[in-house]
Amino acid sequence: MRQKISPYILFLLWGILSSFVFSQTENKPQAVKGTLDLTNWNFDKNGTTQLNGRWEFYWQKLLTPANFDSGNYKPDYYMNVPYEWVWEEVNMNGKSLSHFGFATYRLNIKFNNSLVVKKTANNYKPNIIGLRVGDIHSAYSLWINNRLYVKDGNVSSSVKDYRTELHAEYVYFPIDTNVISLVVNAANFNDIRESGIDFPILIGSKEQIFKEQYLNGFTCAFSFGILLITAVYHFMLYVIRTKEKTNLYFSGMCFLLAFDSLCVGDKPIFFLFPFLTLEQYFRIWFMTAASMGLAVLFYSAFLPRVFNKTAVRISNLFWIANIVLLVVLPVQTYHKYVTFTFYLVILSIVFIILSILKGVKEKREYSVLVLIGVLIPFSVGINDMLNGIGYLYTGYYLPFAFIIYIVIQSYVISLKFSKSFKQVEDLSHQLEESNIGLEKRINERTEELQTANAELSELNASKDRFFSIISHDLRGPFQAFLGFSEILHNDVDKLNKEDIKSLSGDLHDALKEQFKLLTNLLDWSRLQTNRMPFNPDCNLLYDEVTSVVNQLKFSAINKEISINNTVDRHFEVYADKSMLHLVIRNIISNSIKFTHHGGAIFISAEQRDAISEICIADNGVGMAKEKVDNLFKIGHNISTKGTSKEKGTGLGLILCRDIIEKHNGKIRVESELDEGSKFIFTFPRPPFA
Repeated sequence: MRQKISPYILFLLWGILSSFVFSQTENKPQAVKGTLDLTNWNFDKNGTTQLNGRWEFYWQKLLTPANFDSGNYKPDYYMNVPYEWVWEEVNMNGKSLSHFGFATYRLNIKFNNSLVVKKTANNYKPNIIGLRVGDIHSAYSLWINNRLYVKDGNVSSSVKDYRTELHAEYVYFPIDTNVISLVVNAANFNDIRESGIDFPILIGSKEQIFKEQYLNGFTCAFSFGILLITAVYHFMLYVIRTKEKTNLYFSGMCFLLAFDSLCVGDKPIFFLFPFLTLEQYFRIWFMTAASMGLAVLFYSAFLPRVFNKTAVRISNLFWIANIVLLVVLPVQTYHKYVTFTFYLVILSIVFIILSILKGVKEKREYSVLVLIGVLIPFSVGINDMLNGIGYLYTGYYLPFAFIIYIVIQSYVISLKFSKSFKQVEDLSHQLEESNIGLEKRINERTEELQTANAELSELNASKDRFFSIISHDLRGPFQAFLGFSEILHNDVDKLNKEDIKSLSGDLHDALKEQFKLLTNLLDWSRLQTNRMPFNPDCNLLYDEVTSVVNQLKFSAINKEISINNTVDRHFEVYADKSMLHLVIRNIISNSIKFTHHGGAIFISAEQRDAISEICIADNGVGMAKEKVDNLFKIGHNISTKGTSKEKGTGLGLILCRDIIEKHNGKIRVESELDEGSKFIFTFPRPPFA
């Protein structure tokens, strides 16, 4: 018996796989005692690297490159970078380092001599190296070889003169010596969570750092645009259908994430809003964490049966309390307790993932797609966090992960919304159909009655014409019978042998025509009432034609008409044998009737796709188009006399049409006056032919 794999086991396997992938990092050079050796590092081949490792650290000192030229300063400590200075277990004069304070960092970087281009008077084209400097909390100045390149905020040893700024800087400088000295003054008097160089400084060629700068800007702008458009789009969907709360929650979540993308990385929010104060920035950034509270509401509304309602209410209370505290308290005070917000975010993520896993286990609709959408940014977030603290060098992909997340979740919402809309549309359509159903049925019944009345009127008219013809055709010969019998009865003694022979011949011809009429009437009646045996089988057409020609040869000989059977001896027709014989006899008999003395009749056949087509042609008197059109209509096919004054009723051709149609065949006539006629009719081909 096949056992199902628990979704919790799948989740564990995903965690192990993620850890394995994250662990695949490249060994990159590390600074040792204030020196980073890049002599064996090829930027074109190996790419960018980070200025990680142990930097010279001078606590409570703001030193410039000129101070180091004297050689009077020795480092207090070799500080790990990127790392907050408060995290290092360092004692200065018997005291641990504080978040608040100021310090100087120094790093010497050794480059390969091939990169060094000495300054000369002519054609000086140095190799340009670039740096990406992230947050250095919470104000800093950066010197490279005695030149001040960056002044972010105002670094000071006093709180009064201290001023902070927070955004990334991109620095480009020439390599004119194989050892470059970086000096960083850092000060922090307001951030109780972060201090010093706690974010990696990236180094690479000019092109690589410029590409990094461009990609970061593009990624941020693209992420912000996508998230904001998605937020507006789903808010409009909510306006259209206010009962669907998932769109409202998802819209709010995307809106907060859009502003979060402006507050991280290069912090472009300061470029968009240069008037923004640091306190306002922190309030906005901390507010974006509430996106996780909206995420709980969104997923609990989307998959209501798998989320514990009590847990959702508790989550709502905590997030509301968190927002109230953020609005009411000063940022410095709120900053002291921001760790609890971090724990709240983690708990929300775990609650969401466990609940969705429950939905996957219970095979809830859309739960697998939702789980994939959640795990992608969660996994990439771990990757970016480990990159941020220097444990990985795989790159930062969270903005792209958020875009994928938004696309997947929007797709799932669209699926659910379209399904709901289709259900409403179907119900509306059913209601509309119900409303018009009665009227439609009345109209259909009225049309049916009108059609039935018209058909009945036509049938009555046809019946009247048919019986008129039959009565005329039956009555006429009986008058001849009475005349002939009266002559024979009254004048038999006066008639000679030749007269008696002539009268008996005429009487025989009249009886023969009458017998033919009665036979056709009987066959037609049996066909209309389904009492005529119908047993289709394979028949050799040549033999059937030959049999009919033999029956009618005396009629043909009397008019000196040649009948030419050109049918292949092996040609087969799938039809009832008796009915096939009846059709061929009636049509050939009709051709003899309307063919002049000395004329000719031709019978041919050929296979066309899935049918057998038979043609009986003569060179007789032919017919006008009006007569051809009415040839198979009862009451309209007025019979005319043949070339030897032969009589008929036209019933034989109607009988032929009905027999052919019973075989799912068709009959048509091609004829012109004085040119003859062609009767072309079809039968199905024999099975497996």
